[in-house]
Amino acid sequence: MKEEKNLINNEKIDLKMSLVEPLRNKAFRKVICLSIFWNIALQIGGPYFAIYMITGLKLSYSYIMVLSLLASVVRIFVVKYWGKLADNKSWTFTTKISLAVLALCHFLWMLASGSMIYFILPMIHIIAGVAWSGLAISMFNLQFMFSPIEGRMMYLGMNASIGGIAGFITTLFASYLVNVFEGTHIYLLGISIGNIQILFGLSSILLVGCFLYVHKFMNYKKLEVV
Repeated sequence: MKEEKNLINNEKIDLKMSLVEPLRNKAFRKVICLSIFWNIALQIGGPYFAIYMITGLKLSYSYIMVLSLLASVVRIFVVKYWGKLADNKSWTFTTKISLAVLALCHFLWMLASGSMIYFILPMIHIIAGVAWSGLAISMFNLQFMFSPIEGRMMYLGMNASIGGIAGFITTLFASYLVNVFEGTHIYLLGISIGNIQILFGLSSILLVGCFLYVHKFMNYKKLEVV
């Protein structure tokens, strides 16, 4: 695909403008809110997958590496189908679907324990590969859809900064919750769910919330991008 020619903006932009301008844009505020919501949903449980596999499930590093490779291979082969789906529908649509798939993945993480792990973990990583192949391109292109051409990098940088801060704070809060739920066991479908698994369940619920947010507020046709 031929890259569009971009005009170079020689106008100086001060720090105050770079912080305020993206927040003034009605359309792009939806993206910023999604970025905050998304980072909270992901970071409340995401950082603990590897920890849970090592300390909770006692899996070998070799097996963990094989599972990661499986997810990466699936991600590579599936990404073109997400692109075709976006061409037929929209990036908003692929964002919603990939968020729903990832929510299912995190829910299955919550149930991963006991003798069924060697069946459920490969399935989880396949689903994760499918979800992340869609999210990687959909969330990125969604920012372009809702940001103006002029000063776009300023908008994207602001969004990344706010999302990163939200994710960092959420990670700290998640570590606090791990200690709060230490020794807690909830039984669901006959499966004992411990402290880290509770975070996976919470992450799944929040990802469903992200799906509903995109469905309700990220309708591109109803927003004017200026």
